Amino acid sequence: MVFRRTPIPPQWQSEYEGFLRQVEKQLALVAGWLITVILVIYQVNPDQRGIYGNVHIIETLLRAPVLLVALFTLFVHYTKKPKVNPGLLLRVIALSVMGLSLSLFVVHALYSPDTLYQMSNVLMIGFFGVSMLSVRGLEQWWTLFVIPLMLFFAAGQLQHSL
Repeated sequence: MVFRRTPIPPQWQSEYEGFLRQVEKQLALVAGWLITVILVIYQVNPDQRGIYGNVHIIETLLRAPVLLVALFTLFVHYTKKPKVNPGLLLRVIALSVMGLSLSLFVVHALYSPDTLYQMSNVLMIGFFGVSMLSVRGLEQWWTLFVIPLMLFFAAGQLQHSL
């Protein structure tokens, strides 16, 4: 079975692009709020999750860029300045969430193996969330997954070869 996208008739192209931009704008807003709330909740309860010592500091440093992207997305939405394409913000959010998920998995595998089950849950939730953010279809989904996963495996191979 070959996957083919149904072509959009030329007279509807502009309407379809407008619809996609509106969906991206709404998804960026929801993702911005959701990521902000989730990261703050995870940040304030490390003891309940069994996270102690330096791992919590490393988690904080890894979460900071994702939180900044989410807050910037909210800022852009509510102030309308600067003019940034919501699709671009959505892609940056997705890539940063993938990077965070993979980074947390590595950190916990190295420094806190007893909490590794939590990180496998984070990976699963992160992959699902990124899938939801790939509004423009399978081509965008591959980009949002392949780039971070290739970097992750390349770093793993580099580390293994050293």
